[in-house]
Amino acid sequence: MIVTDARMPDDPVSPKEAAKLLKVSGTTIRSWIAAGKMPAVRIGGRFWMDRADVLAKVERVQPATGSPLLTTSECRERDARTDRILRQAGIRK
Repeated sequence: MIVTDARMPDDPVSPKEAAKLLKVSGTTIRSWIAAGKMPAVRIGGRFWMDRADVLAKVERVQPATGSPLLTTSECRERDARTDRILRQAGIRK
């Protein structure tokens, strides 16, 4: 959700800082803002997010395939299924 000309967050984070914290590109952060996946306010033409909102995303992991975001537990389940399939195929011991 983008709020235009709202109050500055208590602990503001720029898109560039958010990208570093989440280990994603600035473009990804801006697309999340545009899609409403990352709450942000626009002040003086610049976007700002609250650090708590950004850190809440840290628990989520973006797979290299560009698939939708998965939680850590979803990634572990996916990895376990992959290991099981590779063992059954004789590729992994």
